[in-house]
Amino acid sequence: MLSRTSIIILNYTKYSDSAVIVNALSDIYGRISFILYGINKNKQSKLISFQPLFILDTQIYYKPNRSIQKIKEYKLSTPLINIVSDIRKSSLAIFLAEVISKTVKEEYIDKLLFDFIKTSILILEELEHNISIFHILFLIKLSKYLGFYQEYIYKARYFDYKEGVATNVIPTHKHYMDENTYNIFIHLNKLAFNSSNIKNIDLKDRDKVLEILLDMYKLHIHSFNNLKSYSIFKEIFEVTV
Repeated sequence: MLSRTSIIILNYTKYSDSAVIVNALSDIYGRISFILYGINKNKQSKLISFQPLFILDTQIYYKPNRSIQKIKEYKLSTPLINIVSDIRKSSLAIFLAEVISKTVKEEYIDKLLFDFIKTSILILEELEHNISIFHILFLIKLSKYLGFYQEYIYKARYFDYKEGVATNVIPTHKHYMDENTYNIFIHLNKLAFNSSNIKNIDLKDRDKVLEILLDMYKLHIHSFNNLKSYSIFKEIFEVTV
């Protein structure tokens, strides 16, 4: 069946000397993979349209029981010029694409989730401020769609994110945050990506918040293991932000 679908590129892998397998998120099919032919040394530019988080309008020959689909036509929905040219944004794109790839399961269809991710990408493209915490806000907001979002409301000495409760008693396990970190979460929980009232969060606190968020994802999502892009992404942000 020939079908029109909007897709968000996650990654691609080499299939042969002239073909790659592209992994993407579709607005109507969820996670999909398709084969792209005609890739060789003379046509490497063809892959420019398949960078992480690029949004494409496509026509795909879709068969429900086929693991790898075939693509007929594609075009960029919106050129992501700033994401490509800004090393902070391009590293963010690689990191977030890997997070999405590990959290959104095969053929899990959720139009609201797709729209949230697409809107987030378009905001990142235009964003001039708050770039250093964009990924943190994204992970917090994404957890709502993945089913383990936690309310950060009540003042307390600790927040047990394994059980999802604020407490004044230190938990008996390691999956909790102290009062300072919890207050940062309370603040971030209220913010939009382009909020102008974001308090300054230093590098040490930002790293701690991110480590807790990644641990939270590991607790709630099976096989959410170490992210290959994390170390490079972290290094770039420590140098450039």
